[in-house]
Amino acid sequence: MTGESTEMPYTRDLVRLGFESVADWSINEDNQERITPKGIEGRQGRMTELFAVKNALYAFCSGEKVLYIGKTSQSLGKRLAGYSNPGAGQRTNLKCNALIKARIAM
Repeated sequence: MTGESTEMPYTRDLVRLGFESVADWSINEDNQERITPKGIEGRQGRMTELFAVKNALYAFCSGEKVLYIGKTSQSLGKRLAGYSNPGAGQRTNLKCNALIKARIAM
């Protein structure tokens, strides 16, 4: 043990490191998952740009709490699509999908 903290950082820590909050994950009235641009007008273009990035770090946050940090060699959009619509044999995607849905339902 190195004495380093194993606690997850807060959202503000990620922003200081260069992370951007670009989208919200939700479930609509038809029980379908949606990833929508966050907040300001014109954000769709920025979300599209970031979702094309490969070899990206990403995080799932709820309020100020960081729930998960991941890295993808795929495009970010492709990685998130895997989480929102996992195949039967994709264990990590199935696990993350279940965790995301449980958090949204809270």
